[in-house]
Amino acid sequence: MDDRVAQVCELARRLGDPQSAEGRAWRALAVDEGRLSPAMADRVVSVTTARYDEASVRALADGSLVGRRVAVVLAASVATAPLRAAVLPWLAGAASVALRPSRRQPSLARHVVETLGVGALREVDAVPEDVDHVIAYGRDETLAPSRAALP
Repeated sequence: MDDRVAQVCELARRLGDPQSAEGRAWRALAVDEGRLSPAMADRVVSVTTARYDEASVRALADGSLVGRRVAVVLAASVATAPLRAAVLPWLAGAASVALRPSRRQPSLARHVVETLGVGALREVDAVPEDVDHVIAYGRDETLAPSRAALP
């Protein structure tokens, strides 16, 4: 779990740094897909990534999903949601995380996956059939068909 904590802290550092290529891209995507002003995108990214200090991240690495295959379905929401949604199951020990981005914010999720650079975390178009857990974000009406389709 220590490797995962270090990976997530490094991810947050890179995304939070407005001088890094990853940080500049994250802010630009927050403006484009998150529909934030440049100043608000900078503020939101800075505040969000500052929360990912080692002690806070380590507290999330609880091992509750060790060895499990997890799918995460994102809704269009705040621009920083893909960061939290992707790293929480990873920190909990998931063997794999399949992240299905919102149709309205696909690049934000893709940027998190690519910046983290862990093969076990991947972007998907649909929830894979071979997962142990599905974590889905959205309105009740949006989630109802997904819930009905799951065993």
